[in-house]
Amino acid sequence: MARHQLPLLVCKTKSGGAHLYLFTTVPVPAGLIKGRLMEWAVILGCAGVEVFPKQVQLADNENDLGNWLNMPYHHGTRVCVTAAGTELGVADFITAAQLVRLTH
Repeated sequence: MARHQLPLLVCKTKSGGAHLYLFTTVPVPAGLIKGRLMEWAVILGCAGVEVFPKQVQLADNENDLGNWLNMPYHHGTRVCVTAAGTELGVADFITAAQLVRLTH
């Protein structure tokens, strides 16, 4: 991500793959986030990967919560890694997320 200057953090998955996370300081419309993430996937050579949020609008139903995703550090898995492959602890992950989060 650093090479492309994208504000994303990389976390290992249970299966050894990667999830990329984007953080913001304010709520952003799902359609805007999804569109930008899909653009970035192309830049990273990963066109067609699964992107969350999956939907850009919830159904007109108070029970529709949208799709779920697995958060980093749940049950000690999905840890964040640096470009050098070093695993970050939870506190360092939170600091890293605050440093790369989008402010507008």
